[in-house]
Amino acid sequence: MGIRIFDAEGMRAADREAIEDRGIPSLLLMENAGRGVVEGLQRCLPRWFHERYLIACGRGNNGGDGLVVARHLLDRGVEHVYPVLFGDPDRMSNDARWNLERLKERGIEVPVVRSMEEWRFLYDRLPEPTVIVDALFGTGLSRPLEGFVAEWVQWVNRRHHLIRVAVDVPSGLFADTGELPGPAFHAHYTFTMAGLKHCLVFPPACELAGQWYVISIGTPPDVLQRHSSFVWPERVELRRWLGRRLLDTHKGNYGRIVIIGGAPGRLGAPWMAGMAALRSGAGLVTVAVPRSCWSSLMAMSRELMTLGVPEEDGVWCEAALSFLEPELEKTDVVVLGPGIGTAPATAKFIRAFLEMWRGFLVVDADGLNILAKHPEWLDVCPAEAVFTPHPGEMARLTGLTVKEVLERRVALARQYAEDKDVILVLKGYRTLIAHPNGEMVVNPTGNPGMATAGMGDILSGFIGGLMGQLRDAWRAAVLGVYLHGLTGDLVAKQRGQEALMATDLLDRVGDALRELEQDDVRRL
Repeated sequence: MGIRIFDAEGMRAADREAIEDRGIPSLLLMENAGRGVVEGLQRCLPRWFHERYLIACGRGNNGGDGLVVARHLLDRGVEHVYPVLFGDPDRMSNDARWNLERLKERGIEVPVVRSMEEWRFLYDRLPEPTVIVDALFGTGLSRPLEGFVAEWVQWVNRRHHLIRVAVDVPSGLFADTGELPGPAFHAHYTFTMAGLKHCLVFPPACELAGQWYVISIGTPPDVLQRHSSFVWPERVELRRWLGRRLLDTHKGNYGRIVIIGGAPGRLGAPWMAGMAALRSGAGLVTVAVPRSCWSSLMAMSRELMTLGVPEEDGVWCEAALSFLEPELEKTDVVVLGPGIGTAPATAKFIRAFLEMWRGFLVVDADGLNILAKHPEWLDVCPAEAVFTPHPGEMARLTGLTVKEVLERRVALARQYAEDKDVILVLKGYRTLIAHPNGEMVVNPTGNPGMATAGMGDILSGFIGGLMGQLRDAWRAAVLGVYLHGLTGDLVAKQRGQEALMATDLLDRVGDALRELEQDDVRRL
């Protein structure tokens, strides 16, 4: 599924298997990489043929890719192509040296620079470039840039008139992290090889990548899959999951959902979750709340079914479970937690419910906060229940600080899903969805305007509604998160991020579903 995301070691292992075990020549992989960059330039730059290219090449294989770029631009008849080697040519990788010799055979001089003085001397004597191609360092960089190269990167970044293109990753970024270790090339376009890298996905490093594209260099798909269980989803595949509705159909085909939540002053949360489940395509949605809240809920709802359950001082209590049981017998999915509160009586209800329920389950909000106080109750949760914590809730679930959660998001999400046998949706910018089997997806949609009250309730409703249709908790979580962010993006384009409210998504989710049919091409 989707585009694989690699750390440096995973990418090295995939390359090694392709070359050593599958017999794919490393020179062929380099050739495909350089040619793919040129094809990307043709796609992205309207005047690509008339641009003047200065290609900064390092001594390693990333520099070799840059030398192939130069050759293919020349092969296409581009007049102004100027490859430059940074560093000692005697210390080049074998494949990079081979490609340097091919240029020399064609009479192309590749000057060598080792200092800013030499660089400025060369730059002043070349026709003014319009495009700078950074092919200095790839995924192997393990320490911050320093000296001449660090100064060069800062010099280039100040030339705002230049189009800046990075090969594989912008030089100065580490493939394994979204952190900024030091000076780094600020690209308008990044053409990355075989799969994504962490630095192209997570902030703040991803902000230096510009618009990225993944180039297929000939590594077999099964090799890529074996060395990465981390995925960037693609729209076309997500839409295929949802499929088309049959002509001869009825509401029972699309899931019966029950939202369990609500407390005095917290009625909006279960209502929003219920409406989101309906808007995402669920066939029938019932919202169950404490009996004293029931009349207010009925006044808010037309399409939703409603249920008032026995309560204790206005909140959920264990007696509600026997009242709910007839409804649950015909239910496919339960969304537990929106607005439910954390009263002791409510906690007793949740314990009893978890012992009884074995269907599809989404746990959100105070449902998670109660589980954080009683982690032993996780042992009675249904397999592959979907948890949707924000960083604060995740901190309570794990006993860590919010800072620690944010610093360890990827590893923590994977570990928690595996240890607790749940599907974890760790919310935030680039929401992570982790499966107990180790598979993980990063969500590319959404915007800062969605940091507002009620968004989590809409998300849990989307996931629950899709779960009723797909009968697949993992796919419902991935698609629900993607659809949630995409809908928020459509609203933000129309109203702006500052004015965005959670209920705005209810009116635009249909547009987002149609948008899924439009491919967001990121592959070359």
